[in-house]
Amino acid sequence: MTAPDAPSVTRSRIKLIAVFALFFGPLFLAVIWYYGLGAAYAPRGGTNHAPLVTPAQPLAAFSNPGINGGNGLDREALQDHWTIIHRIEERCEAACKTSLYNTRQTRLALGKDLSRIHRVLVVSDSGSAPQIQSEHPDLLIVRRVNAGLDDQLKPIVQLLQAAPDDAFLVDPLGNVMMLIPGTLDPSDLLKDLKKLMKLSKVG
Repeated sequence: MTAPDAPSVTRSRIKLIAVFALFFGPLFLAVIWYYGLGAAYAPRGGTNHAPLVTPAQPLAAFSNPGINGGNGLDREALQDHWTIIHRIEERCEAACKTSLYNTRQTRLALGKDLSRIHRVLVVSDSGSAPQIQSEHPDLLIVRRVNAGLDDQLKPIVQLLQAAPDDAFLVDPLGNVMMLIPGTLDPSDLLKDLKKLMKLSKVG
């Protein structure tokens, strides 16, 4: 019995490799795509740009008076609409102004749905309030008080390591359910809000 010549062995090996490639090649490529390249190009439609508060934190009763005798805020006033809550300890510096600007522009970009979003600012010092109010006429500005809204937000701030200029989104049932980073692009925030309001049965 004669041994197969070298060309025959080479052809047999090529055929064997081709058979393996035919059956296992697609599986190998699928694994590479899923764990490698695919992650970079995966659609983001199923994710939020702003981090969610999980689980959502229900607010208990509170009452914050308005500045200079203006309208105050309590838990009942949060019902039936979405509310973006900003907080400042002292003065509204550059990062604070950027955060307020971003949520204002996002709300305006909602068009006919802008009435579904309310904005609130909690302040310790009302000295800068007149200027802020002139730039943000839709903004309800209230004073920080003991046992007020800000006290209920403190545990969430600590949990999420929120920055002073980050805001929070409260749903129409009075639950704190999203952190809005002050640096979040308004277009990304707009996408999140549109998705939430589309899914919501209230507000």
